[in-house]
Amino acid sequence: MIAADHWTQGFATLKDVTVGTEAYILHADGTTTHYKCVEVLDGHNTGHIITDSQYREVVSKSDLLLYTCIDGWRNVRVVL
Repeated sequence: MIAADHWTQGFATLKDVTVGTEAYILHADGTTTHYKCVEVLDGHNTGHIITDSQYREVVSKSDLLLYTCIDGWRNVRVVL
């Protein structure tokens, strides 16, 4: 699952997330899924895929990937 937003909107605090930070998603059916951050990195949005700073794909590294822009939509903070 991938979720993204502008840092000037809902994901401003994503830049403060560290490894070990816990989060959860409340689903419409009343269930809750819990997550723990395992990696934070700066990377790129190529327009087709999210990568690390060396342009290696990172989407498959975790069950949930969150990202927000750093200084334009191509440079992003990625939280796994």
